[in-house]
Amino acid sequence: LDLAERNIHTPVWDLVEEGDVDTCALCGRTGTAVPPRVHFMFGMAPDFGGKPFGLVHYLSVKSARAVLANYTILIYYRHRPKGKWWKKACQIARPVRVRPVERSGGFPVGHVAHVSDILRLQLLRDLGGIYMDLD
Repeated sequence: LDLAERNIHTPVWDLVEEGDVDTCALCGRTGTAVPPRVHFMFGMAPDFGGKPFGLVHYLSVKSARAVLANYTILIYYRHRPKGKWWKKACQIARPVRVRPVERSGGFPVGHVAHVSDILRLQLLRDLGGIYMDLD
């Protein structure tokens, strides 16, 4: 979908940019009350909100992996982070590059936090699972 066609009703798998994830794996439901998926988000702003992906972020992912060992852990990003902690996180979680909704009802969504809010709701609506903050 082009940017003008994406809105809050767009299924999340239509926001995933090609080449970064097997979208079929994202679409499947498991039939359990809460599908075994953990969703994290980072890098929706090009400057990462002034906070690069660091040790605390990695430890959040590692903790989820330790407690929810059989869950698929996904880290959604628009601007790919760099550094050793990001590389380590990508060894235990699946990075997913997305292009989130930036307009709703013809108006700009505005603040990057609101863009993240919309994506978070789309993920939980379409894929189920658990959303966790990285801090």
